[in-house]
Amino acid sequence: MNKKEIAQLLTIASGFDRRQVDAVTVESWHLIPAIRDADYEDALAALLAHVATQTKEYFTVAHVVAHTQISSRQTKELIAADVRSARARGLIPLDWEDTEPVSDEIRNRLAQLRDHDRQVAREIEAAEDGEAA
Repeated sequence: MNKKEIAQLLTIASGFDRRQVDAVTVESWHLIPAIRDADYEDALAALLAHVATQTKEYFTVAHVVAHTQISSRQTKELIAADVRSARARGLIPLDWEDTEPVSDEIRNRLAQLRDHDRQVAREIEAAEDGEAA
């Protein structure tokens, strides 16, 4: 995000937590590489998810970073899950390290395959519900 987007995000946050948004705050957030690298829409989603589930905890840089890591599947657990899934589907070599993230191309292919699997599961469930009726 650029400074304008950070200021916009913090201004929206101030509507929920009454924080003061000033140039120093925007500059401080901008110093964090993960914030600069974050997509504004992802950061806004992190803010909205935070205020929908947290009543007292102040929205911080860490919330944006955590949300961005999850949405881009970059936590240690999600990287390992993607590696296992990609290995099982033959998309990467069997000796791929669990800690080494897969490429964006592989991650996108896994997302497509997961969507397909969910669709098939819904169709099976609907068929089973139809047979039971």
